[in-house]
Order: sequence, then C-alpha cells, then structure tokens
Amino acid sequence: MIRRFSIRLRLFEVIGENEQLILENLRRSSILVGKTFQTIFYTEGVTKEECKHFVERNQDLLFNINTKLTKETSEHCWYLMDQYGFDECKYRYKWGGDVLTGIVRFNEMIQHLKRRENDEDSYSR
Repeated sequence: MIRRFSIRLRLFEVIGENEQLILENLRRSSILVGKTFQTIFYTEGVTKEECKHFVERNQDLLFNINTKLTKETSEHCWYLMDQYGFDECKYRYKWGGDVLTGIVRFNEMIQHLKRRENDEDSYSR
C-alpha cells in the first residue's frame, strides 16, 4: 500500500511577504518525502485573479511540489495546517500554528517515520 503524504494549507496564508520562503520549505518537504508528496492549497478567501497570479509567479516551483488548488472542504489530507480552525477537511495530523513552523513540524514527523521504518527493517532481518 502506498502512503500519500499530503499537506493542506490555506492559500491566503501563503500569499504575501513569506511566499517564497514557504514554497522553498515545501520544496524541501517534497524532496524529503519523495513522489508520494502532495501540496493542497485551500483557496477559500482568495479571488480567482489572486490564484491566477500566484500560479503564474510560482509555476515551476508549484510543479515540483505536486500542487493541487481546491475549494473542496470534503477532501482528506495527511497533515492539515489550520491556524484559525475553519478548515473542515478530514485529516490524520493537524497543526494549529503558523505555516512556517507547521512545515518544520511536518518535516520532523516525516524524518521520525523514516527512522522508524529503517529500524523496523533492520530488526526484521
């Protein structure tokens, strides 16, 4: 069974002065996880024009982090970042703080899971 590690955050929390820093950190997460990584941007509260300009500005980077833009609230994600508690998405893990710290915590969880898998593999030999 392939485990998909998706991270979901609100697009309006990304757009702004820390936009490039957040996207670079998501790129690092993508490299850490591999091809099962997906970034889901929840677009509620952002106009179509803002979304379009965001995609145009960051097209290459968005491709690298396997991006999905959605207004759907019924989706499932592995790691939800919801600072304000408004997102109704189903999730496995949830972060309620700021975006940059949430990405750091996500990466720490992934590293922990990889260490556990490596330990389990070495014990099963």
